[in-house]
Amino acid sequence: MPATDLPERLRAGRRFVQTHTERHNAPMQRANEAFGFRRVDVLHELEG
Repeated sequence: MPATDLPERLRAGRRFVQTHTERHNAPMQRANEAFGFRRVDVLHELEG
């Protein structure tokens, strides 16, 4: 569910930032975690 689909009572006082970091980029994953980001969605891409 996109953050903008949340009811106003759940969004009040919060900001949403969507980022993309490669799953195997451990240093950036740790940096994001240190800044307080948390994973709420995972993008899966497939090539045919």
